[in-house]
Amino acid sequence: MDAAFFVGTSKDLLEAVSYHVILKKMGTYQQKHFSTFLGLAFNCLGMTLPADKGEFSHVEKIEFSLYELGCSINNLRNREGTGNGRPFLQSISDHEATAAIEAMGMIFEYMMKKLEQSH
Repeated sequence: MDAAFFVGTSKDLLEAVSYHVILKKMGTYQQKHFSTFLGLAFNCLGMTLPADKGEFSHVEKIEFSLYELGCSINNLRNREGTGNGRPFLQSISDHEATAAIEAMGMIFEYMMKKLEQSH
């Protein structure tokens, strides 16, 4: 098992779902920094982001937490994953990789349901 590889793959899947959402909603996109790209997908779905202002419902708090979780896993991938041409072994454990993969799955499942509801 390659825990770092799996974290990187889960990040790639979230990026693919974000790309799909943006294409469906906007018809085009320009690749940006991951957090900006994910934020654009959330915005296209009418999901709440940490930068939004005001009183948040419980669902809105979950949504911006999902955004922050996605960005945190991306940061983990950048620091501990095998992406970006790193030739050395990483220190991420199997249980950390499993949590990251399951969390990313939860995020893109939520996004796909929001996309489905918007049609």
